[in-house]
Amino acid sequence: MTTASDRILIVGAGVFGLSTALHLSRAGYRDVTVFDYQPYADSVYDPEQGCDSASSDINKIYRCS
Repeated sequence: MTTASDRILIVGAGVFGLSTALHLSRAGYRDVTVFDYQPYADSVYDPEQGCDSASSDINKIYRCS
């Protein structure tokens, strides 16, 4: 079981990764880190600037379980 002081690492800054980080933060977790290979701070999710993630392109991928 995790506590709010545990370190949480999320791999992938797509829709699901960022949503998970947001909800963990709102639930009181203080040390949540999101890793991704895309330089989103530089490309601002723009495919024309090299961002090639599924959640940033005009062709969206939705995975349902």
